[in-house]
Parts: sequence; C-alpha cells; structure tokens
Amino acid sequence: MGLKFSKPSFRLFTSSLRGRVAFYLPLSLLLALSSVGLAPARGGASRNPLGESLYRSHCHRCHGDDGDATDYYNVVPLAGIGRRPPVGLVGQFRGESFSARGVEFSGERARALGRYLIGLRGRKGFPDPGWLWSPYLLDRKSALLNECRILDVRNPQEYFSAHIPNAVSVPLGFGQRARSLSRYQIEQLFQKLGIHEHTQVVIYDRSGGPEAAWFWWNLIDAGHPFVTLLDGGWTNWVAQGFPVSDKVPNIKGSDYRPRAKRRDAGSEAAGSPVRKIEWDWKETAGPEGLENAETLRLWLRRSGLEAPGRYRLESTPEEAAHLVFLLKLFGRSGRIQQQENEHSILQIDSGDEDP
Repeated sequence: MGLKFSKPSFRLFTSSLRGRVAFYLPLSLLLALSSVGLAPARGGASRNPLGESLYRSHCHRCHGDDGDATDYYNVVPLAGIGRRPPVGLVGQFRGESFSARGVEFSGERARALGRYLIGLRGRKGFPDPGWLWSPYLLDRKSALLNECRILDVRNPQEYFSAHIPNAVSVPLGFGQRARSLSRYQIEQLFQKLGIHEHTQVVIYDRSGGPEAAWFWWNLIDAGHPFVTLLDGGWTNWVAQGFPVSDKVPNIKGSDYRPRAKRRDAGSEAAGSPVRKIEWDWKETAGPEGLENAETLRLWLRRSGLEAPGRYRLESTPEEAAHLVFLLKLFGRSGRIQQQENEHSILQIDSGDEDP
C-alpha cells in the first residue's frame, strides 16, 4: 500500500523525509532483531536503580561500566558472574547478605546489587556473557586448580610443546569426524579429570572455533552447567602475552556424575519444516576472539536465522556446535538434532534463558 498525500503537503513531507528515515530506520532494525530474539535486552539500570547506585559507589572504580575493566590486576572481572559456580563470594551474591571489600550488604541492598552484577554484559556486550571467558579472566583463575579445570582440545603434539598452565590435554576431536559422546564416555571423562559438581570447566582449541565448541556442547548436553570457552583460544592467549607451560598437572579423580539426562536428538528431528542456510563460522571471529554482540547480531540476521525453528546447516557438526554457542551468548537455546556427513539439523527454541 503506497503513501497518499495532497499537493500542498508534498513539500512539507519531503522536507521532513530525512528526519523520518533517521528516526524510523534504527527503530525498524531494532524491531527486526527483536522478531528473531536477538535484540539487545534493556539495561538493568532503569529497572534496578538501587543496584546501579550501589555498583557506581562501590564497584565501578575497579570494574568499569561493563564489569570487565582490567586496570587493576588483582581484580577479577564481574561480567558473566551468574554462570560461575555458586561457591564463595559468587554464591553469596545470590543470597540475603554478603561482604565485598570490607563493605557489608544485606536485605534489599544485597539483592539489588546482586541482580545488577548478574546483569553486567562485559566488554563485548553479550546478554549472557558468562559462557565466554577472556584470557585475562582465565589467567586470574588458572592457578586455582581445585575450582577450575582447563581442557586443551588441540592435538597432543601441540599440547606437550606448550599449553596454558594447569591445562589438561583432551584431544577427542582430533583427526576424526566429530560425534556425540555417550553418557558413559562423558561420566568417565568427568571422573578422570577430577571434575566435581561445582567445577568450572574452560575449554580452548587453536583459535576459539568449532573444535572447542563441539566439546563444550557435549559437556553442556550431558548436564554440567559450568562450561565455558576461552575467547580466541590458544592464539589469543599467546598474542596477549599470558604465560605458557610444558608441565602436565597431577589430577586427582572424582566420582562425579552429571544429573541431567541427555535428549534423544534423533527422535525430535522429524516433524516441523527445515530451512536451509549456508554460513561461514570464520566470519564470527577477529584477531581478539569473537566479534562483539552488535556485529554478531547483524551477522546472524544476514545468515538467514529466524528463531524459533529448525535449520539444515551446510556445515560440519563441529561448526553447528559453534552456532549453538553463539546463540547461548544471546540467551537463546539451540540443539543439534541430527548429524550427517556434510550437514546438521539445528533446533532453535523460543524463549530466553536466565543466568
């Protein structure tokens, strides 16, 4: 349906056309992104003024606007804290009272600040940034072997040449077509690596790509919630000048078994229509790891993704897992339902996930 206007109003309309475009174009883009569940969620400040005020007064100097400031080396980044194991101070942030750097918070003040901390989006602006660790954050945690397990999924030769301190070699995807690990294999792996219920697992490959994402997806799918990827992998770690080692850590085993039952992906593959898309995962990353949230929102849109739905991905299962990981950063839930030689079926569910 076209626009209709009288001749006297034509000049007025054309003179204001540039202003109308400037106003409505960003609005239409936001609505388009909202339709696929990838629009940026509103900041928590307007809904949590007390939390923002407390953060500005007690946290902002060290942690900055987004929680990821690195000006003070002894300060651990806060963005994504809701995805970390609920132990120590992280667990207290969800409680009725806690103490941080000599300041006591209780009641509504504790709840408000806790909500604000969980809502921080980090330097790259993801709604759910806790799935992605920066090299700086891992460097602050890598020495804490009891609460953090670092898994190197590169090939063994690369690992024994040099690796991140305290990392363990798990080259399950090297030299063969990736496939889902069985429940038994997952349990054996967890127990061999000494992983417990509240162990934070951080995975890295050469460049923070599909190989690490495939292993991440298997562990998440098995029911262990505290699994993250190292942003940019080994390449980014070395480029930023963080330490390396050739020592193999001594790991004590465990009897841990994840609680969740894995879905029978194949039984869900039939039914709704499947949309075919082609994409290149390399477009999602740059020299310092993944692109920021704004760039990746537009990339997902251009790639033809609409949520929810089922998609046939012209890519390997490892690359499909990489896409599932990207969706997680935006608070979306995706599942790999079928894996064949050169394509995968991806299910994107509706609704957001709270950290």
